[in-house]
Amino acid sequence: LTFTIDPEDAKDHDDAVALRALPDGRMELLVHIADVAHYVPEGSPIDQEARERGTSVYLPGQVLPMLPQKLSNNLCSLREGEVRLTKTARIAFSKKLLPQEIHIEKSFIRSAAFLTYDQVRKSVDEDDHNLVPTPAIFEALKEMKDFAGRLRARRMAAGSIDLELPEVKLILDDHGRVTSFEKEEHHWAHQLIEDMMLAANQAVAEYLVL
Repeated sequence: LTFTIDPEDAKDHDDAVALRALPDGRMELLVHIADVAHYVPEGSPIDQEARERGTSVYLPGQVLPMLPQKLSNNLCSLREGEVRLTKTARIAFSKKLLPQEIHIEKSFIRSAAFLTYDQVRKSVDEDDHNLVPTPAIFEALKEMKDFAGRLRARRMAAGSIDLELPEVKLILDDHGRVTSFEKEEHHWAHQLIEDMMLAANQAVAEYLVL
C-alpha cells in the first residue's frame, strides 16, 4: 500500500512511501522517488538547464521549478491513481531496526492516495479512519508512525542533531500581496516522512560504498 504525504498546497509529489511486514517478523521500508532520469537524458538541453538552476525555488504563492512543469507536475509527479516510473530503495530492517538488506531498483507504482501532513496527524491522533480514504491506509499510517518514531529514537540515541526551527507561511491576496502570516506547526507527520527519507538516504549511501 503506497501513498504520498505532502503539504496541502503541493503541486508535485516526487516521493512515496510504503511499509510492510516480512514473514520472518522484520519490517521492510520502501521509498519511491520519481525517475526523472528516464525523461531527462544526461547532457540534454533540459538537463543542462536544470543544472544551471540547481533546484526549484519556492516563493510565497508560486514555484519556479527546476524542470518544465509538464515533467515536475505531471510525468515526474507521483499522482494518486496514476502509474508512474520510480527508483525504489527497499530496505529490510531487523527487529532492532538495523538495516540488513538493501535493494535499489527501477520500478513503477500507482499511489493509492495523496495525503496531507495535517490530515495524517488528525486521523491518527483522533483515531478516526474516516479522515483518510480507506481503513487500510489508516492502519498503515498507525504502523508507520510507530516505525518512524522508533527510527527517530534510535537515531537520536546515536547522536543525531534535531534542528527544529520555526517556519512562517505568508498569506497572500488574489494579487499576490502579503496580507498576513501564520506560524506553521512541525509535527510528527512531517517527522515520519523525514525519518523514512533519512533511512533511505543512508541505505543508498551504504549501498554505493559497499
